Amino acid sequence: MSKNPLGLSDRIKLTKDQQKRLDVIDQLDLSVEKRAVLALEACKPRHIDLLEREFKRFLVLALLVKSDDYRLVPSRPVDALWHELILNTPKYREFCDKVFGRYLDHKPEASRARAQAIYAGEPFAQMRVLLNDAFGAPPEAMWGDPAFCGPCSEGG
Repeated sequence: MSKNPLGLSDRIKLTKDQQKRLDVIDQLDLSVEKRAVLALEACKPRHIDLLEREFKRFLVLALLVKSDDYRLVPSRPVDALWHELILNTPKYREFCDKVFGRYLDHKPEASRARAQAIYAGEPFAQMRVLLNDAFGAPPEAMWGDPAFCGPCSEGG
């Protein structure tokens, strides 16, 4: 496998175990989930492969970044693909066991106002900083204007 899958910066040094787990993320087949996202019109067809890469980058950060200050916040398109993967519970559970050693919970905000504040404020901005540090500038089509992004409680 590649030394740094998904364009991970060479500045980030990985253990052999982390490299193995990143390779599992890189090899994850999301073809069924991508078709479902397209059927829901949650992503433009021209961006579907970009969405796959950005979702996998989100998963890489979930593996590498440990922070009590900020939780990782997916963009709306990334969240849509994550939802589709979660719906295939056996596949998602097996994937999580291999990569994280546990089930990676999805925790949508209970209130729409709190979710909107997260996407408009520091947590989403911090997510963009983490992406930039790990992979370079995040693509605007997936991580742009927070108004484009919405909480899980809005539409799924």
